[in-house]
Amino acid sequence: GGGSRQGQSGPLAGCGSGFLCAAATCLGWPRHGSTSRHRAPWQSDAAARSPDNASAGASADGALACGGRCVAGGGSADTGTLQTEAASVAIAAHCPAGREDFLLGYCHTPDPGYDDIWLEKALALRLFTTNTCPAHCDAWWLGPTLRRYRELPKEGRQKAGAALGRRVAAFLERTGAPAVLCVEKPYLPGFIEGLERNVVPFVLIALSGGDAPMTLDLQDRVSRLPGLRACFVNNLHVPRDPSFFRPIPIGVDGEATLDDARRSARPWEQRDQRLLVPPMRLNNRWRKQYLDVLSRPEYRGLVRVVQGGVPRGEFHALLSEHRCVLSAPGRGYDCGR
Repeated sequence: GGGSRQGQSGPLAGCGSGFLCAAATCLGWPRHGSTSRHRAPWQSDAAARSPDNASAGASADGALACGGRCVAGGGSADTGTLQTEAASVAIAAHCPAGREDFLLGYCHTPDPGYDDIWLEKALALRLFTTNTCPAHCDAWWLGPTLRRYRELPKEGRQKAGAALGRRVAAFLERTGAPAVLCVEKPYLPGFIEGLERNVVPFVLIALSGGDAPMTLDLQDRVSRLPGLRACFVNNLHVPRDPSFFRPIPIGVDGEATLDDARRSARPWEQRDQRLLVPPMRLNNRWRKQYLDVLSRPEYRGLVRVVQGGVPRGEFHALLSEHRCVLSAPGRGYDCGR
């Protein structure tokens, strides 16, 4: 699903291009490979090269641009009307100096977002994944790290999303430039609330945030966001407007082990012709039924069933041994298999 069968030249190759270029086209400006677009506004050239010095030279303007996240000269920047709910939360002792807790104190471990070390690693990867997508979008430093929403109650997700929306609104107001933004779907209801007064054009990338699809109701709410030109979505429900809501694949993690599996794979004609039923979580009732049926003796010569957890590298190697693999129904529309 999601166009993941196009190989190295398709949308999974070169995560800095592909659908991000399409997103840029929706905004009417060319997308290029300059890493300067990925620099946080408080960073100097030297700070961008040295993660340890990322906070050096932070200015009040930089703090204003990122909605109050930075601290200039050892004290809090005066953000005026740009103060967010997150800015009022006390920073835990082990939260990096000058960085907010984007989870608003709901969790024992605070979340100051991503840093330059993560950015460098993410930009070095070639394949598109939900893990690397934020690095190729604007304002990546304003959002919580991926999947931390799982630790939040419903109220916390709403408030954290609203705080994110206000930070992004302040960033867009400050720069005045069209942007490609990336938000996990569980934060979207609050994000819509926080971004309601924006006037700057942008494209939204709605990342998976679990396997739940973006329903028609949520699509209607997102489509009313001021300035929004298009929305690309993981696990997209039937789109209300296919020209506005566009599906993107969830991508494939484990780039290094994929490369290893590709190099060691046998030629196609030597691969196992049996259908591989690989290890999978039983998170859908159909999966157990597939296993029950395909494990019967009469399918033994046609099917190979492998159960139990295996490390990612072994899983990729297992896939490379066969010509065909069963991708059983799960909780979402897309699957890395």
